[in-house]
Amino acid sequence: MNKLQKWLTIAALWVLTTIILIKSFPKFQHYEMISAWGTVAAAVIAIWAVIQENHRSRLVLNIDIILKLDERFNSREMMDARKKTAKSIESCHENHCKDEGGVLEFFGTIGILFRKGVLDKEVLWRMFFYWLHGYYFLLEEYIKREREKDPSSFDSLIYLYNELLTVENKLNQGRFISKFNKAEFLKEEMSLSK
Repeated sequence: MNKLQKWLTIAALWVLTTIILIKSFPKFQHYEMISAWGTVAAAVIAIWAVIQENHRSRLVLNIDIILKLDERFNSREMMDARKKTAKSIESCHENHCKDEGGVLEFFGTIGILFRKGVLDKEVLWRMFFYWLHGYYFLLEEYIKREREKDPSSFDSLIYLYNELLTVENKLNQGRFISKFNKAEFLKEEMSLSK
């Protein structure tokens, strides 16, 4: 029996007890008060149950979306995009790199979902921070150039990066960032195949 079932059972027992008291003692002076408190208790427990069910539904939705994002990130199409972007970064000169494959757009979409409260920060950090940091770091000048043209460009991406960076610093003391190796990252991304 889970918590919800226990609380609903308690609420049902409270209501039954109230009914029994009222039926057993017809001349009981405060039966209206007992009935009112029973109703209040049942309403409070019902509200609590709805809140718990909402929380559970959000958790299931979060897991479902995270798994779909992971599937998309590791799909053939996205691996090709990551490979294309990595190759363009490797061959660019003087910080004139571009996101040729659209990888930043993928992370921007995650940023929108995160900003709306759909996704959990720590789960995103564990699943995507390695790649988000790699592409953000390597394309930071490109992001700045695009924001000069349109200041709202990459808002969600930057928000996501900064939020996950706080998790990195809190849970990992920034060790990942200090060990980041540009050449190794690009080599891994350029060798993707499925």
